[in-house]
Amino acid sequence: MFDKNGDVVFETDEKGRMLLDALGEPVVKTKDVMRRVERVHVTKATRDAVIFEDVDTGLSRYPIAWGNWERQKNQYHGRALVTGLVPNQIFINTMFAMAMRHLQLMGFPKTVYNADLIGNWSNEVGQAIGVRGLQPGQSISQVAYNLQPADMSNQILTMIDRAVAYTKDCMGATDAQLGNVKPDRLHEPERLQWLQLNSAGADAYVKPGILRSTTMLTSATGAYGKAVAEHSFAMLLMLQKKLNLTEKEFMQGIKRLVFRMLPIREPAAIRRSFR
Repeated sequence: MFDKNGDVVFETDEKGRMLLDALGEPVVKTKDVMRRVERVHVTKATRDAVIFEDVDTGLSRYPIAWGNWERQKNQYHGRALVTGLVPNQIFINTMFAMAMRHLQLMGFPKTVYNADLIGNWSNEVGQAIGVRGLQPGQSISQVAYNLQPADMSNQILTMIDRAVAYTKDCMGATDAQLGNVKPDRLHEPERLQWLQLNSAGADAYVKPGILRSTTMLTSATGAYGKAVAEHSFAMLLMLQKKLNLTEKEFMQGIKRLVFRMLPIREPAAIRRSFR
């Protein structure tokens, strides 16, 4: 421990004599900074005032905090914010995986050939395929033919895109953006509800085709008024007092004074003094 003057405090007995340890050194007085309690105490305070302090809650263990989310019938804690979006994500993942599997299996045509006329079929590039027993007038198309795979419906990809868009709408994605985002890099401006700019001007964002008519656009008009006014007023005072000219004359006066103080030398010596 330390006293109010910052000096170390040592242990003493009942008569005020300093206690020594086994090595004969004075024992430094210590203070218990932790105390064992059997119940949970709570204190509530603000920055400038204490509302209540060291109140015994009567609990022997700390309570577990929970958060109530979206209300749902027969559920005390409610439903998490993303619980309703889980089926959408499962659908998107499943459909996208099926589309990828379809491309793997059906993306390339299948070749059907007459095994009586072609002994061995080869898919190597530039490899010749021999045909035996072709009858006169028989078309080569009757020897081998490529079966075109069935096309995947475009509705699958369209439905995936719509599911992603609807899921983002339900999540409130890109509802608002803060900062001077480049107009050509606004992420999905059709879903943007509010854009707050850091600058006072908004000319680049009011052009047709940049934002929807229903999107709220706000700027920092008035935030820089005081700073700009102070700067303008300081410039007026500088011009009124001709401080810019005074600075030039001051520097020229210093140069003339230095030349007067220098001894008479050759021009080359003077140039070397100012190097």
